[in-house]
Amino acid sequence: MTWASCVRAISTGLVVLLICSVWPMASGLASPASPNRGGAAPLLSGGSVVDTLVLFNNTVVSGNFLPSNVVGLAGITLDTTNGLLFVTALDENENISVVNPVLGKVVATVASGGQALSGAYDVTSGSLYLPDPGANDVIVIAGATNTVLTSVPVGSSPDAVAFDSSNGMVYVADAGSNNVTVINGATEKVLTSIPVGTGPSAIAFDPSNGFLYVTNGGSNNVTVVNGGTNKAVATVPVGGDPLGIAFDNRNGFLYVANGGTGNVSVINGATDMVVTSISVGGAPNAIAFDNKNGFVYATASIAVVINGATEKVVARQPAGDGPDAVVCDGANGDVYVAADESLGLSVLSGATDKVIAPILTGATPGPAVFDSRNGYMYVTNYEADDVLVVNVVKNQVVATIQVGRGPGDLAYDSKNGNIYVVDGASSEVSVIQGATNKVVSTIVLVPGTSPSGIAFDSKNGCLYVGEFLYQGNVKVIDGSTNQVVKEIPIGGATWDMVYDSSNGLIYASNTFEHKLTAIDGATNKVVATVHFAGDPGPLAFDSKNGFLYVADEYDSNVTVVSGATEKVVATIRLPVEYGPGIGVDSQAGLVYVTEVLSNNVTVLSVATNSVVGTIAVGQGPAYAAFDSATGFFYVSNSGSGSESIINPT
Repeated sequence: MTWASCVRAISTGLVVLLICSVWPMASGLASPASPNRGGAAPLLSGGSVVDTLVLFNNTVVSGNFLPSNVVGLAGITLDTTNGLLFVTALDENENISVVNPVLGKVVATVASGGQALSGAYDVTSGSLYLPDPGANDVIVIAGATNTVLTSVPVGSSPDAVAFDSSNGMVYVADAGSNNVTVINGATEKVLTSIPVGTGPSAIAFDPSNGFLYVTNGGSNNVTVVNGGTNKAVATVPVGGDPLGIAFDNRNGFLYVANGGTGNVSVINGATDMVVTSISVGGAPNAIAFDNKNGFVYATASIAVVINGATEKVVARQPAGDGPDAVVCDGANGDVYVAADESLGLSVLSGATDKVIAPILTGATPGPAVFDSRNGYMYVTNYEADDVLVVNVVKNQVVATIQVGRGPGDLAYDSKNGNIYVVDGASSEVSVIQGATNKVVSTIVLVPGTSPSGIAFDSKNGCLYVGEFLYQGNVKVIDGSTNQVVKEIPIGGATWDMVYDSSNGLIYASNTFEHKLTAIDGATNKVVATVHFAGDPGPLAFDSKNGFLYVADEYDSNVTVVSGATEKVVATIRLPVEYGPGIGVDSQAGLVYVTEVLSNNVTVLSVATNSVVGTIAVGQGPAYAAFDSATGFFYVSNSGSGSESIINPT
């Protein structure tokens, strides 16, 4: 069971995980700020982090990398020349992700030096202008090189930018100083400042008349500015708290998203009069026009689609958690929505007005397993519904494999070379062929059971998959046919599973029933039950001493169980609560337990059953896996989208 999905799985029957991720710069780009090496905790024994593989941009950082926290996405700006999206995040790293929507991935990272929002693109110079309200300036980025050219000081709290293609000027709405700053796009110099209403928050350009329309959230109106004279020529009353504005070049209308009144005001650009109001619900804050289909897209709690010809709402689509930025690509007709509480862009097809794909700007790595034939590590990426394939020799992601929804635990079948991935949200098991890194089969389980935990029995060639919900059965899958051949009732919700090669037993941790269930792989029957005072969660088996190490999911200890007697032989107290990952290095005689809240890994000695060290790793370490081929330990940091690589020696 993936740790952070437990509570939501109980209440909804679905497994959903949203963990914020951050990343350092990709190689060849501007250098990042010095990473936090996180060395507060002393290391007594157990090794140290030698490298960190940042999964999102496939970059290796020497030593431990512990970045700052990210809340979500803040804005999107489209470079219409090269078709790239510049996505800003609410993080302390002040980075901008450059997304190729065709490839569906981040291709570069720009160190912006500020907390930028959605901006505008200058088709003449090829530069992007992004407002930074915290620094009271506008960041200018060269679209050709993805580098920051300069920053231009403007008014207080700049919120939005528009480009006037007729005069080459850039207009900046300064929410804190109630004005619009005019920048000469050729010289990057401020020309003048135009007084507008209270709290200007968005701005749109009408090329048919050369006017700019500025929404004033504090005074509930729109200021009309003549771009030729840089003078305010009209004020149009609209709804409450107008936040976003978009121009429809088909009908010459402007659409204003009124966050306070849950509607969209439609202004005729020829008369500067409101001609109608469209109820959309929620608190619409951003809005954009798609000139390919003539539709208007507004973000409220969902994405609302308006037909510009009829001024009617024609569709509503979920688009992330807290959507607050939207941009339309006239070249391909797609619509991109960013949400301030998630790390992915939602891509809507302008042809169907349905979400067709997510584009992640981060990674949420989960459990990992190693393929002894090809030497690769397979890591589930929960939020993206895929599995990352890592070459552990080069420390590079070499492939991404799409699987079912909510991939969590996984197991390697040494007999057929397949990797089995438990897709908790879609109640399936995806079968990946290690030789081709392709999904060759999907095993459909009972819908809504939230399968959790998987173990491979090398003696009988079967895989055992637990259920977190429903009846608490364990499914037995024949690895040669990929068919479910038996169900074993164990009377409890399974958190994790592990195979004991010394006695041929499969163990399932039943957290809420406070027990460990042992299944005989020869008979597929329950043969023993070990009861706990706490809540058994993640499991690890030491093939050298035949002991099982059981991490308590809610208390701060690890219970040691003898596989020979099915008795508890020791309890090891941990320095902090909440693991939840655990792994064993049988060669070194060490057990590694992740501490998700303190960004550390606790090291235990199997000889003394005691804590012998603490290793600082990435943010939100949740899972741990040992590679016997390299002798290294890999820790999945769900909070920083990375893998910490530990050398135990």
